[in-house]
Formats: sequence, structure tokens, C-alpha cells
Amino acid sequence: MEGLGYIDLEKRSDLNIWRIGWPVMISSISSTLLTLVDIFWIGKLGASQVAAVSLSGSVFGVIISFAQVISAGTLATISRYAGAGRKKRISLALDHSLILALLVGIPILLFGLGQSFSILSLLGAQKEVVEIGLPYLKLLFIAVPFLYLGIVASTALYGLGNTKIPMKINLFTSLFNMVLDPFLIFGWGGLPRWGVAGAGVATLLSLILNSLLNLRFVIKEGFLIPQFPHLHFSLLGKILSIGFPASIASVTRPLTGMVMFRIVALFGTTGIAAFGIGLRTIGIPFIYLMGLGTAVQTLVGQNLGAERPDRAEDVVKKTMGVGLLLQTVVTSLYFLWAPQIISAFNSDPEVVKMGTSYLRIISLSLLVMPFTIAWGGAQRGAGETKPSMISALFSNWAVKIPLAFLVAKQLNWGVNGVWIAIGFSVLVETIVLGAFYYRGGWKLKRL
Repeated sequence: MEGLGYIDLEKRSDLNIWRIGWPVMISSISSTLLTLVDIFWIGKLGASQVAAVSLSGSVFGVIISFAQVISAGTLATISRYAGAGRKKRISLALDHSLILALLVGIPILLFGLGQSFSILSLLGAQKEVVEIGLPYLKLLFIAVPFLYLGIVASTALYGLGNTKIPMKINLFTSLFNMVLDPFLIFGWGGLPRWGVAGAGVATLLSLILNSLLNLRFVIKEGFLIPQFPHLHFSLLGKILSIGFPASIASVTRPLTGMVMFRIVALFGTTGIAAFGIGLRTIGIPFIYLMGLGTAVQTLVGQNLGAERPDRAEDVVKKTMGVGLLLQTVVTSLYFLWAPQIISAFNSDPEVVKMGTSYLRIISLSLLVMPFTIAWGGAQRGAGETKPSMISALFSNWAVKIPLAFLVAKQLNWGVNGVWIAIGFSVLVETIVLGAFYYRGGWKLKRL
């Protein structure tokens, strides 16, 4: 059966992995750059403004992670239908995913508008920070339905094998946000000086634009044919049954990250500073790992739809090989240059010492991440997301947090104990995912 979409499944797997993966990497870089530009402009307003945006951004990060409840099912179903050549089912799945985006996004918007003050207060923000951050966080909540619609539309294109169009749209809307930021924050060009709220307006407008452009493209290509009056509750349930475990896995990491900050805080401000800098500087591997993850999910879904599990397995093997090569190089650089990397952000000797140990321990643990991405991505692409949820919950809540407290505090290993606990949890997650992968149930998953 002839497949649909933008990928020739008969081509070499490594070429298809690269073709799908590199635009996702570029999109990730643009998102990271946008965050840095936001902080650059907000930083000129003062420390309280930076704190307000940082806290609100952490909340928004959880909201973005929760989008997996829709996007994971969208990618799995659409890639499967694309491989099977079922265009009507692609359109039907996309219709229902967009409906779910609104059904999930609008309640979050309403909840957020009513609870923004409580959320910022719960995070420990001082009164001044809450007052500054309140309008910004409310604007982010208003953006949620548009964010989810845009994610669904771009994820549908990922499932079809087209990652270039979402990349171009992300680059354009990120640039739009970056340019708009100073005009709305400082009142350039005669516009109102809105301060932090101006950054929120810029984000809201860019997300609306991103959503509209992605939707316009899927309509233009004929993959979106509205069928809203004819709801298929079984399909809605299928998308949610795939997405809910994936969202639990995705949200687990930022939530446990907050707990880890609490544990690190036991060792003083220098520990927090070292952890914060370490988290931001260890992000480079996740740029290409995210691209590889999208590629393996898309290609596994399409090959299973085309009834070629052998090619799906070949994709997994090639992904592991490419990822391990890249990760070995990057880990070596992190290990050798760790002191220089940390000192570029903070020259305090104690922060440099703690941050150096963080980068060296964590970069070594990330050598297993290509296997995590390949095994986890294969199962998610097949629509089998429970293994990702189980491995994330077990490794983060049952291993990482108890082990960090035990080793760091009870055994007096200090922050090095925290870093070791984080690294060990990464290894445990990989082992659990591998056990599920080699059981082979993902190859038999029917959608």
C-alpha cells in the first residue's frame, strides 16, 4: 500500500532520520534563543522582574509539557495512517486532535486566570514579584489554547514527515517575538511602556501567529477537512489513551526538578547557583536528541502503518548509532571544559567547583540518552506510551528523589550526591525502557 506524507520509506533509514531530525533541532535552537532574548530585555528592568518572568516561565513549562496529552496521540495516529496511505483517517485524527486542544486548553485558560495569584504565591514569590508577574502569567494562560492548536497542527506535520514547515514557522514567529519584545517592554516607537506585561503580549501574539500559520498550511495541503459535527468518541479516546501516559512522563521531569532544587537548597545559595547554571549549560545534547526523538517516532509510526516492523527496528538501530556518536563527542567536550563553561557564567570558586562536578557527572550519564530516545521514541511512535510513563515515574519519584536525599544528606556526600542520584536515575529510566522495548509489544500495537 502506498504511503502518504513527505517521506519515502524505501530510502535509507539514516537519511530519513536526518531529513526529519535537523529541522526539529533548528526549531529547538530558536526556542532557546527566544528565551535568552526575553531574559536579556527583562533583565534591564530589574531583579524582581527577572524573578517574576522566571517563575511564570516555570509554570508555562509544565503547561507545555502537558500538551503531550494531545500531541503524543496525534503523532502516533497520523504517522500510522500516513504509512498506511489512509488520508481520510489522517484528516479525521487531526480534526479530533484540534477539538481536544480546545477542550483541554480552554479549561486551563479559565483556571489560570482565576488562580494566577495563588500559583505565584505558592511558588514562594514575594509580594512585589507576584504583583509584577501576575499580568504576565495571565497573558501566558490566555495563550494556552492557541499554543495547543499550534502544537497539534505542527505535530500533524511531524507525523507526515514534514518538519521543515514547522521549523520555518517557528523561526519566523520567534523572530517576530524577539523584535516585538523591546517595543512593548520599553515603549519604543511611541508604543505604551508595558514592562513585563509587554513581554507577555509579545508571547501571546507570536503564539497566535504560530497557530494560524501551522493551521493554514495543513488546510492548504488538504490534510485538514473539518468534520466537527461527526465526532468519533472512540478516536478521541484513542488519542487520549496514548497521550495521557505521555503527558505524565513529560510533566514528571519539571515537577521533580522543582523538588531537586529544594534538596540542593539545603547546601546553600552556591549549590542553587551551580545547579541553575548546570541545568542551562547541559541543554545542548537535548537539541539534537529532540530531533532524533521526533524522527524515530515518525518513522516507526509510518513503517508500522506500512506493515514494515523490520524497517521500524532498523530506524531504532540507526538512531542509537547516530545519537551515540554525537553524544560521545559532546560528553567529552563537557567533561574536559566543565570548569571553563561554569566560570563563564559565575566565577565564584565554590560555584565553579560544584558546577564542574555537576557537568562531569551528568554528561557521563547522558551517554545512555541515545538509547532512551531510540527505545522510548519507538514505543511512543507505535502509540505505546505506558512504558515511558512507568519508567519516568519510577526513575524520578522512586529513585532520583529518595536517593538524592539519602546520599547527599544522610551519607554527607553533599551536592555530589545529588548529581550522582540524577545521573543514576537517567540510567534506571533507560534500563526500564529497554526492557519494555525488547519485549516487542510495541510492534503489535494496533491503532
